[in-house]
Amino acid sequence: MKYIIVLFATLLISVVNTKVCYALTPATNDTVYIEPDPLFPQEFDNQDVSIFINWAYNGYEPSDFEHMLAEDWYDFSKDEEANNFSLTKSNISIGKDYNDCLQDSITYVSSANNILMIKGLPQTEKQPKAIMPEVNALQPGEKIDFTFNNQKYTLRGEGIVPQQNKVYLAPCFSIGYSTESVINYKLYLSTNGREQLLLSIPTFNDTFVQILFIGDLDEDGKPDFVFDTSRDYEERRVVLFLSSPAIDNEIVRAIDEANNQFDC
Repeated sequence: MKYIIVLFATLLISVVNTKVCYALTPATNDTVYIEPDPLFPQEFDNQDVSIFINWAYNGYEPSDFEHMLAEDWYDFSKDEEANNFSLTKSNISIGKDYNDCLQDSITYVSSANNILMIKGLPQTEKQPKAIMPEVNALQPGEKIDFTFNNQKYTLRGEGIVPQQNKVYLAPCFSIGYSTESVINYKLYLSTNGREQLLLSIPTFNDTFVQILFIGDLDEDGKPDFVFDTSRDYEERRVVLFLSSPAIDNEIVRAIDEANNQFDC
């Protein structure tokens, strides 16, 4: 089932702000505004911690990644049979290949079959303490409660599931939606009377937020998080949150994002 999306001023994407775009179409009680941007800033406050995902990268040369060979990268992996996670020293391979879909050469960067590669933590090869949630995705209205080192935490999802009789206004562009779509998705983390917005994603295209890891990577006794936040089926996007760099009223802080497009 397709839903109604209003297209307005697409030629003004780069020069018109969100409020102006919305103002071109009158609102009604059946109107739902799609939020314009994800929560994250363009530059992550990464505190010298970086993540990287194995993939084939178009438009790059092996020389663009050769610096990684001299750096202290670790594979962050999950053993599905043992149901645990591990950090092991990366054995990085870099080279050229040919992509039939693109009909062009690509540069691949890979190590083990990992969730991601990470550098900058005070780490050695280890198995970080982790919990295994009952679900790996939280639809709007769903939550999970968990305890980590005797402290209670809650993750909960919010968002809008499209309805056929609604009009969905996107800022300066139009997107089609299926019955599986969620609009204006938000993921919150709370503990000890505090609540923090972790993720804010306006739209998905055959994807959804996945919980990849809840556990202690930075060894401060508090949970850290890794989420797959891919917004389109032709991309992979992973975000790392750590607890130790959190400031003010934060519970965790978004440290780095790794992403890659693999469309043709």
